[in-house]
Amino acid sequence: MKKLALMMSLVIFVVACSKNDEEYSSTKDDFRIVNGKIVRPKWLVNVVDGIADQYNRSPDTGKRIYSSIVSFVEYNNQVYIHIIDLLSSHSILGNRYYTISGDPIDPMSDLYTDLCNAQDREMFWCSICQ
Repeated sequence: MKKLALMMSLVIFVVACSKNDEEYSSTKDDFRIVNGKIVRPKWLVNVVDGIADQYNRSPDTGKRIYSSIVSFVEYNNQVYIHIIDLLSSHSILGNRYYTISGDPIDPMSDLYTDLCNAQDREMFWCSICQ
């Protein structure tokens, strides 16, 4: 029985340690662009792709049409991610904020309002600047 418990603990440890590092981020250094596309972290790729999927694809190529600008926002010694959807006419959907690890910030929160007013910003990626 002790061997089984030890083996189960080892399996859980190995699974936990083998989590894909691309899914989570803790610093700006974890963010990557390759050939003009965001490739890391995975949560950001999914959000930006999800925004693009809301719109019609290119009739010529069938590729997504991206309309986002992604920036780092520093507020209270923390880094947040701001994603602007340039095609959205709805202000809350057009301005999305996330923690650096990918947790969305509630648009009805004081933190969201503070982030909207924050001045310390650094552009990371711009779909129309490519």
